[in-house]
Amino acid sequence: MKMQVNFLLLVLCWNIPYLFADPIVSYEPVIETLTSRTITLSCEVTFDGDTFPVGWALNTGIYIPQGGTMPRFVSWHQGNIHKLNITNVQASDDGHYTCFVESIPRVTGDIHVKVFVKPGRPVISGITNAAIEPVSRRQPVEVIVISHSADQAQIQCTIGPAKPAFPIKWFINGAPLTSGASPSESTTANSLETTSSILTIDQPSEIFNGAQYKCAADLEQVQLDIISTISPIETVFNLSVQVPPGAPKIDGADPDVLKERGDQLKLICTAVGGNPLPTLQWYRNGEPYNHVFTTVEESGVVKSELLIAIEPADNNAVYRCDAFNAAITTPKSASVRFRVRFAPDAVTITGNEEVKVGDSLTLSCTTTISNPQAAINWISRGAVISEGIATSVEGSEEEGYITQTNITITPGRLDHNAEYLCRAHVQQVNDMKSDNVQLNVLYPPDSVEITGFNKSIAVRMDTTRKMTCTSNEGNPRPSLTWYTGTTAIATNVGELQTQGTIRYRELRFTAQPKDNGARFSCTATNSATSSPLRSDYIDIMVYFPPQNVVITANGPLREGVSITLMCNSGSSNPESTITWYKDNTELSNLTDNIRHVRTENGDFNGKSTVSSYTFTPVASENGVTVLCSARNSEIRRSTARGMPLNILYKPKFTGVPTVLQLEEGTNKTNNNFSALSNPPEITYTWFKLDGDTEQEIKFTTKRDITIPQLSATGAVLNLINVDRALTGNYRVKGTNNEGTSNANFKIDVQYGAEIIGSPTQTTDGEGISLHCVIDANPPIVKGHARWTRLDYDMSRGTQTLSGTGTTRTLTLTIPSVMRDDIGTFTCEANNTFGSVSKEYSVDPVPFQPVIDKAPRTSKSAAQTYDDGYIKCKLDAFPAPVITWQKGDDSITLDGVKYNMSSKTEGPIKFSYVLIIKNVGESDYGSYKCTAQNSKGVDTHDIILSGTSKPDPPTDITLLNATDTSVILSWTPGFDGGLKQKYNIRYNSPGGSYMYADAPSIPFTVRGLDPDTEYEFTVQAFNDLGKSNYQPVTVKVTTLPATTAKPQTIKPDEPMFIIIMALAVVFGLLLIVTTVLVCIFVRRRKKRMLSDATDSASQSNTEQLYGTSVGSQPQDDARSYSTSYEKGYEDDYAKHYEDDEKDNIKSAPANDNYISAKDVQPWSKTEGGNFGNYGRQTSFRGGSSVDEQYATRLRNATKTMQQPDAKQRPAFVMGRPPAPKPPTARHNYSEYPPHVPERNYSPQIDYNISGEIGHTSFVSNTPTPSLVNGDDQRGALV
Repeated sequence: MKMQVNFLLLVLCWNIPYLFADPIVSYEPVIETLTSRTITLSCEVTFDGDTFPVGWALNTGIYIPQGGTMPRFVSWHQGNIHKLNITNVQASDDGHYTCFVESIPRVTGDIHVKVFVKPGRPVISGITNAAIEPVSRRQPVEVIVISHSADQAQIQCTIGPAKPAFPIKWFINGAPLTSGASPSESTTANSLETTSSILTIDQPSEIFNGAQYKCAADLEQVQLDIISTISPIETVFNLSVQVPPGAPKIDGADPDVLKERGDQLKLICTAVGGNPLPTLQWYRNGEPYNHVFTTVEESGVVKSELLIAIEPADNNAVYRCDAFNAAITTPKSASVRFRVRFAPDAVTITGNEEVKVGDSLTLSCTTTISNPQAAINWISRGAVISEGIATSVEGSEEEGYITQTNITITPGRLDHNAEYLCRAHVQQVNDMKSDNVQLNVLYPPDSVEITGFNKSIAVRMDTTRKMTCTSNEGNPRPSLTWYTGTTAIATNVGELQTQGTIRYRELRFTAQPKDNGARFSCTATNSATSSPLRSDYIDIMVYFPPQNVVITANGPLREGVSITLMCNSGSSNPESTITWYKDNTELSNLTDNIRHVRTENGDFNGKSTVSSYTFTPVASENGVTVLCSARNSEIRRSTARGMPLNILYKPKFTGVPTVLQLEEGTNKTNNNFSALSNPPEITYTWFKLDGDTEQEIKFTTKRDITIPQLSATGAVLNLINVDRALTGNYRVKGTNNEGTSNANFKIDVQYGAEIIGSPTQTTDGEGISLHCVIDANPPIVKGHARWTRLDYDMSRGTQTLSGTGTTRTLTLTIPSVMRDDIGTFTCEANNTFGSVSKEYSVDPVPFQPVIDKAPRTSKSAAQTYDDGYIKCKLDAFPAPVITWQKGDDSITLDGVKYNMSSKTEGPIKFSYVLIIKNVGESDYGSYKCTAQNSKGVDTHDIILSGTSKPDPPTDITLLNATDTSVILSWTPGFDGGLKQKYNIRYNSPGGSYMYADAPSIPFTVRGLDPDTEYEFTVQAFNDLGKSNYQPVTVKVTTLPATTAKPQTIKPDEPMFIIIMALAVVFGLLLIVTTVLVCIFVRRRKKRMLSDATDSASQSNTEQLYGTSVGSQPQDDARSYSTSYEKGYEDDYAKHYEDDEKDNIKSAPANDNYISAKDVQPWSKTEGGNFGNYGRQTSFRGGSSVDEQYATRLRNATKTMQQPDAKQRPAFVMGRPPAPKPPTARHNYSEYPPHVPERNYSPQIDYNISGEIGHTSFVSNTPTPSLVNGDDQRGALV
C-alpha cells in the first residue's frame, strides 16, 4: 500500500508542469483552392516545456496521427510546425480540418478549406434553325450555318459544372453583345453549379454573314481572389447565313447568225452573289453536258466557259447553264439556241441490182439529213440521166431535210455490169456525197452434154468410171446436176469447174449391182432458166457376183437323223455356180449327196442358183460350220455363207473335276460341273453316295438343310466353311430334252493338325511314356510331330509315330525317370494346313532340396530401421520345411520381429524370404537357410549387412553390332541393397575414353565409326558410390559402311512392259521368299534351342559380318539378338527381390497376354537393317527409349489382363515356347535372358535396332509379318 502511494505521488509530480501551462497553436483559419491542385495546412505549436505529438482530423472525421499517411493525405512536421499535405484536391475535400495537440488538456486548431471547381470550355448546344460545321484544318473555329429564310435562330451556351456558378457573357466581333442573349440561369447537382444562356438571332440576313460570336465566363462577377489566377473560359464560333445566287447569263452566241459545221464557239455563263458561291452546270437538250468547261470564282462572281465545235447535231440544239447553292432547292437557269448549215453525211442507193433480161428495174438514191435540202444527179456511162427520174423531200428548216430520187430502167444483155452513179450537194457548202451500183443482168446457158464414157462396154462391179457434164455461157454461171433416172446424185460428184465461158462437172462412180441397167443424165440451171437444160441419156451394164447366200434346213438337226440343207445363191450377172464345204473341206469331191436344183431370175437383172446337200448329223459336229459358196466366173468373184450346225443331243460330262480338295473352314466356290448338251438348258440333280445307297441333295433354297455347307446354282457347286464331315463320294445328274447323263466326284476336306483330348502318361516300371493322339488331313508324317521341352536333353527319350487313316499317335518313352525329367513337355504337330501344341506336366519324383548358392544370393543389405529381406531359392520334391538361424541361434517366426513369405514356381521350385522388421545393428551378420524334406536336407549361408556401393558387373557380352552401333549385355553384381545403374567406358585404339550412362540392360551404344575396333567395359553405381570397372573387357569391330545401289531403267524401255515384268518377278519372289522364310526360320529356331555353344573368350576380338542384300544367308554371318524389358536386368538378384517385395504386399499376378496389335512395327532402313523406333537419346543421362517402350509394354500387359483379353495358344509350330529361367552357374550365352513365365506376348521375328530394348539383326533371313490373330506364346519382350 505504501508503495502504491509513493508511485502516485511520483506521477503527480512529473505532470505538475503540464497542469498549469497550455500549448499555443497558430494557424491560417481559411484556405481557398481549386480542384486538382496540392495544398498544405500548417499548425505552429508553441510551448515552453516538452513537445507534444500533433494529429489531424479530416473533414470526413478520419484521424491521421503525427507522421501518418493515407491516399492523398500526408501528416508531417518540421520542428514545431506541423503540416498536412493534400494532393490532387477534389471537390469532396471542401470542409473543416482540425489539428490536435496531444497535451493535457488537448489543444486544437480549426482550418476551413474551401474548394472551388473550375469549369471546362463552354459548350455550344441547343441550336434551332441552324447547324454546326465542326472544326477542320481549313476552318479553325466552329461555324454555325443559318438559312436566310429562317425567321429566328437560337444558340445555347452552357458552362459547368463548377463551383461557384460562373455567369455567361456574349461577344460579337470582339465587342460585348448588348441584346439578344437571355440572362444566365444556373442549376445545382452534387453541390456543383451549371450555368446556361440562349442567344437569339431574329430575321438573319446577309449582314450577319461572317460575324464572330464568343460565349465566355464573366470572371469579374465571381468575387473570389483565386479566380484571378485562372485563364479565360470561352468558346468562339463564326456565323454563316446562306443566301441564293443571282440569275445566270450566257454570252458568246448570236442565235440569229447561221453557224457552219466545224465552227468554234465559246459560251460564257456568269452568276453573281450567293452564300456559298453557286456551282455552275451546263446542259445540252436537257441532258448534262460533260464536255470540258472551266469555272472561275472571284469577288462574289462565278464564271464558266464552254468551248463547242459545231456539228450538224447542234442544229436547233438548246444549251442551258444552271446556277445553284445550298440556299435554294431549284437551280436558276439561262439558255441559248442556234441554227447550223450542213451538207448530208452520206447518200445511199437502194433497190434490186439483179434483173433478168427484159425485166424493169427501179433504183432509189436517198440522202441523210441536211440543211437546206440537197440536189441529186444520176450518171451512167459518163452522162447525166434526165429521163425516168422522180424526186421527193421530207423535213423542215428546224429539223433538216432528207432528199430522195428514183430512176427506172429496162436493161439488156449488154447492160450486164453497167455502173449507175448518184451525187448529192448543198449550195454554199463545199461537200459532195455519192454512191454507185453495178447491174447484174441474168441470162440462161446455151447447151449441156456428157462426154468421156463408152456405154457399149460392160463395167465390172467395184470398178470406178468417170463422166463429164459440160455447159456454155449463162449468167450467173449455171449449176450442173447429175441424175440416175429421175434421182439427183449427191455423192461422188466433183466440184463445179469454169474455164472461160465453159462450165463442167465430173461424176466418178464405183459400179455396184444396182447400177446394172442404170440411166445417167446431166442438167444445167441458173436463175435465168425457166426449166433445166438436160443432156442425152447414158445406159450402163454392170457384171457382179451373188449379193448373198442363204442356207435353210428341212427340219431340226438331231444326232443320228438325216437332214437336207438348201443353198440359194442370190442374184448374179452372169449366173453363178455353187460349191459346198464342211469344216473348211470341199464336199463336191467326197459325197454324192450334192445336186443342182434350179436357176431363177434375180435382182438387178441378174440370175439366182439353188443347190442341196443331204447328210446325217453326229454330236461331235455340233457347232461345225457348213459353208455354201456361189462364184461368178466372168469376174472371178465369190460370195459364201456359213451355217453353224445346231445339233440336238443329251448332256455329256467332259472335263469336270473328279476330286474337290480344300482346307477345312475355307470356301471353294464356283466349282463348275457343266455338261455339254443341245439344247444347253440342263437340269442338274446332286446326290451324296454312301456305299451302295445314295441320298439326293435338294437345293430348294440354293442350300441343302441337311448339308448346309453345300449350295448349287445350276452346274456350279459352292462349298462354304466346310468341315471334315463333308468328305465323301458324290454324283451329279444332268438332264435336258434329249436325255440324261451322270458324273461322279469326290470331296476331300483337309484340315490342320489337332490333338485329340489331352496327352496321357503311362508308367512301365521306372520308365514312363507320354502319348499324344493327333488327327490331321493330310495325315501327320515323320518329321512333322515331336515332343519338346526347353533346356532339356530330348535324347533321353525315344519318339515314335504310329496309326492309320487321319489319326496318328506320337509317343515319347523315357526309360528311367530322374529329377531333371520333371517338368512340362509339349506335343507339337503340323501339316500343310496348320500346327498345334499341347503341354503335359510329368508327375515329379521325390528328391532332396537343392538351394541356389550363386554368389549374388549369398548377400543381402538393408539400412537400419528399414525391413530386411533374406532370400532362399531352391528345388525340391516334396515341398521342404524351411528353418532359419542367425549364427548358432534358431529364429522363431513370431510375426513381430521375424516373418517369412513363400512362393511356389512350379511343382519343384520354391522361393522363401525371411523378413526382419526394423533392422538394427545387432541384426547384421550371417544367417542360415535350412531346407529339409523326406529325401534329405540342404543349407545356405547368407550375410546381411548395411547398404553399400555395388559390386562390379561381370560377363560383359556383345549381343549385336552394326556399322555405327553395338548392343552390350552383362551380369549385374550385388547391388549393395540399393537400385543400381551402369556406366559404359569405351575407346578405339589410341583414342581417349568415352562414356555412356546405361539405365538398363542391354544397352545400345551409338554414334560409332564404321569398320573401327572399340574396347568396352562397364561399372555399376548407386546412391552410395561406384564399383570398379569390370577388369575383363570386350573388343568389337563395327561393320563396314554399306550403301544401296539404285536401280536404273533405260529411257527407251516401254513403261508398260517394265511394270508387267516387275509385277511378275515380284510375285515369284514373294512366293519363293515365303517358302524360304518358313523353312529357314524353323531351322534357325531349332538350332538356337539345341545347338547353342559357349560364348567365345571375351578377351578376344569379336568380328561380326552381315551379308549384303540379296545374298544367301550363311551360318557364319548370323548374329542372334535377344530382347529385354527394363526391370528384368538381373535374373538372380534385383528381379527376384522386386518380385518378392511385390508378393509380400499383394497377391500373385495373373498371366499377362499381349496382342500382336500392341507391338508396334519397325520400318526397314536402306541397307537391310531396321531403323530406330522413337527418338535416340544421348549416351549420358536422360530417359532412354527403352524405358518408354517398357512403360508402353507394361500398359499393354495391363490391358490384356482384362476379362475379355485374348488368350493366345501355347505354341505355334516352328517357334519355341516361353523359356524357363536358367538354373545357377549356367553359361549365360546358352540361354536368352530370363522372362517371367507369366509374361507372354507375340513372338516377333522382326530384327529391331534402337534403344527400345531390342537389338539389330545382321542376318539376311527374311522376316515374316505378324498379322492380327497370329498370336504366339513365348516371345521375348
